[in-house]
Amino acid sequence: MLRLPAIALLVAVVLGCGAGTADGGSEAPAKASLQVISQAPMTIQGRGFRSQESVRVTAAGRQWHPKASSRGSFVLTLRGATPCKIVRIVAVGSGGSRAILRIIPTRACAQP
Repeated sequence: MLRLPAIALLVAVVLGCGAGTADGGSEAPAKASLQVISQAPMTIQGRGFRSQESVRVTAAGRQWHPKASSRGSFVLTLRGATPCKIVRIVAVGSGGSRAILRIIPTRACAQP
């Protein structure tokens, strides 16, 4: 028959193991995100997508189709696009990942 301290230790270990998976632990995928990494030519970086996920990027009425790396990231140059022409960039992955980047035009974009 088990003693009370041994049972308490067993319960603590079982609960401790379950707590690591209840919130997803380290296996939970990162939230997808987009970031401008260069203005000329406009280049964006996507992170937090699923490994090898096909991604559809839409901006200024155009579409691009990069593929995420094994780490879930990609870098994409938006040829012909400038921060003055783009207000929003949307990236939707084939596995359900989704990221939106809103671009606030600078004063240089304002027409006289």
